[in-house]
Amino acid sequence: MKPSLYKSLTVLSVGALAMMAPVRDAAANCKLDAILTSYKSALADLKSGQVESAMRTLAPMAEAGLGPAQRELAKAYAGGLVKDDTGLGAAFWAELAFRAGDKEGRRLSRKYRAPLSDDARVKLTDALSTWPVKMLRCAGGRVTGAAEQTSPRPVPDIRITFDKRINEQDQDELKQRADTLLTQLVAADPTDIVYLSAIDVLEIYKGSRYHRYAGWRAENDRNVLRMAGSNFEDKSPKFVVQTVILEAKRRMYAKLPSSSFADPYVREYAGKLIYGSVYPDVRNGKFFSVIRHAFDMAKRLPKELQQYIDVIDEVHYNTSSKHFIRAGTIDSSGAYYYKLLSDDGKRLMFVRRDVRYSSALFFLRTFVHEGTHAVQDKRAQEYVKDVNRIKRAQIKLERSGQGNSAKAKALEKEFNEKFDYAKRWFQGIKTATGRIQDISFECEATRNEILAVKALDGPPDVMQSSGYLKLCPKAQQMILEWERERRRANRR
Repeated sequence: MKPSLYKSLTVLSVGALAMMAPVRDAAANCKLDAILTSYKSALADLKSGQVESAMRTLAPMAEAGLGPAQRELAKAYAGGLVKDDTGLGAAFWAELAFRAGDKEGRRLSRKYRAPLSDDARVKLTDALSTWPVKMLRCAGGRVTGAAEQTSPRPVPDIRITFDKRINEQDQDELKQRADTLLTQLVAADPTDIVYLSAIDVLEIYKGSRYHRYAGWRAENDRNVLRMAGSNFEDKSPKFVVQTVILEAKRRMYAKLPSSSFADPYVREYAGKLIYGSVYPDVRNGKFFSVIRHAFDMAKRLPKELQQYIDVIDEVHYNTSSKHFIRAGTIDSSGAYYYKLLSDDGKRLMFVRRDVRYSSALFFLRTFVHEGTHAVQDKRAQEYVKDVNRIKRAQIKLERSGQGNSAKAKALEKEFNEKFDYAKRWFQGIKTATGRIQDISFECEATRNEILAVKALDGPPDVMQSSGYLKLCPKAQQMILEWERERRRANRR
């Protein structure tokens, strides 16, 4: 950008900009709390008419690429709160906010660009193409300024942890990959670096070879991004980089007041978040359409089956991509529920099969099946808490001499039932060669599948693709009775 043009597009006077210069000992790595505190403070200053104070806070965040700050800066220019000799300030910052994913910035960009002359638009394009992104600086839990980018850029202050199920040898390898990832993150688009401030901890779990996921823990006190180690199993690292930056943006926008991210990969429907795939060879449009249709069909299910749909919080498209490093056979099952990612109360479904080759009815029955597992998981987690409570009550009765009372016997029965259920769910059942999955949970899910298809007037042969029918006698009996019912109805 030409110095004179860029200078005219910066905020306030040279003296005011000097006040925004970074403190010499300020940390280059800001964290979300500091950005959130400063952003809220700037909005409060704007509301109370303290424009210069607000601009001193918003300007460095905008210079670092933060979309919501750029949007507020554009509005300040448009409202005449900031002197603008060029007439390009509002359009300039609104366009940057739009490019950063700010939903309101998209609208403002069109609004502020429309009245510009052809000559002004050429100057705007030149200014945007050569805009020098800066590095945000913080100290004392607040934003203090923005400095020129350094080379190499500092690696973000993100702690790497591992799920307890990953052994030490695998941890060493994943740690190397994660360290490389952090370096690649800061080498990516410099406008994205500020969003990495949203990540305090990167928690890695193992994941199966073709499982891809990154998302936030439900807890509010820490910004923990969970990521499958299998995200590294790609031909190129660019997609895991894209995924982490995308999640950081989602987190930042969700935390900043009055800010909405124009997320290209997410739709919300029926109270559920539906996530598309970041891989370019995957057709997200078809996925969104089919899954929405499946949830529309679910509205016709009887109340007792609705719980298996209601329990779902998120659906993620995890189908095969040509960018995977292939080894062995990719599981082509319709969808699956992941226990590990649901231990903090958020129930996630992953769609494995390419939606182009299955119907909405297929995915509905699959969601009912996997939603049954989500309900079973939720129940087992509740039972674990219950058995601890029951044990304390039993000890109390023993100490008071009521160990053989009717109440004690009722507690013992409840303890045994709930302990057995939780143990079978989390540990499986014991065999001569070890432990295997308790098929009774799959049979319950399969029976619910049958009830769902029947409730929607689907034919019994839809269930022939189920791999569990031959293992579940009650489910087989339900199919036979259903077929007999249909034959009788046809004769009538």
